[in-house]
Amino acid sequence: VRDEIEAALDRPLDVIFRHFDPEPLGAASIGQVHRATLDSGEDVAVKVQYPGVSDALESDIDTLKNMLVWGRPFVAKEKLDRYFAEIRDVLMTEADYIQEAENLSRFNEHLKGRTDIVVPKPYIEHCRKNVLVMEYMPGRKLDLALEDMEPEARNEMLYRWLGLFVWMFHELNELHADPHPGNFLLQDDGTLALLDFGCVKTFEPRFADGMLEVVLSTWDDDPERALEIYAELGFGNLDFDPLSVDPSVLAEYHHIVLAPFVGEGDFAFGGWQPAMDGKRFMLSNPTMLQLTPPPSMLMYFRLLSGIKGLLGRFDARIDIKPLTRETAVRRGLL
Repeated sequence: VRDEIEAALDRPLDVIFRHFDPEPLGAASIGQVHRATLDSGEDVAVKVQYPGVSDALESDIDTLKNMLVWGRPFVAKEKLDRYFAEIRDVLMTEADYIQEAENLSRFNEHLKGRTDIVVPKPYIEHCRKNVLVMEYMPGRKLDLALEDMEPEARNEMLYRWLGLFVWMFHELNELHADPHPGNFLLQDDGTLALLDFGCVKTFEPRFADGMLEVVLSTWDDDPERALEIYAELGFGNLDFDPLSVDPSVLAEYHHIVLAPFVGEGDFAFGGWQPAMDGKRFMLSNPTMLQLTPPPSMLMYFRLLSGIKGLLGRFDARIDIKPLTRETAVRRGLL
């Protein structure tokens, strides 16, 4: 760790930091985080990348590209190539801590005026491609805090957490796309701290509105409209027209994967298995396999999977329809 930091910043560790804890606060796949105090006195968290990560990622990406060949019976080669380019861009960006520092700076601007959410401030002068120095954030990991809450308080917190992603996607059109519970801290005053901004995805406003309109079309029992939106947003293979999907089949599929948005009252996320049930449905209705999403949705689906995972883990029972309706009204869609 000392060697990596000193090589990156071209100064001895003791010149940069008044104190540096050699025991990491946490470790992940490409780096680990240490607590430290800058020579100027600020408490910071220092993210240090493991040596050789970029080369290892390049090797993994080549392996992944070979594996994507198995998707060709379902996805056109041109679209597979675009999926690969999207995945490669995401992986290599996550390994660039300068980009993460810029993401932190931008989200600090986004969050001005909000008192319920905080993001670490980066110390840009101490950041390099493999070293990130940012404000230290106290707090308890969100999943650990949720374990100690009563069901009602837990559901309220999960509703608030979910609302944060809705706000980012539909108001900022920019997503913190790594919803691992370890990336969220609950502070003593109830503030949520967001960490790890290596994976941030920007979307066109029309795309975010379109995904919301798909939900609204389900409320209106109008699968034909949903198919039109899918076609507009780039769903389907290059030689496949989404409008050729049977609307009644799409409506049935939507009742599986959009179950939290239909029906009345709270939805129980604990027993909901949309991925498994959706795959079974697609195998019984192979035309749906051609309704492939645009590459920009890969990180969106990653996010949805992570959100569903935490809500299911704690058997959340919340009604997300009011939040959906409020967002649609703000966006001028209702």
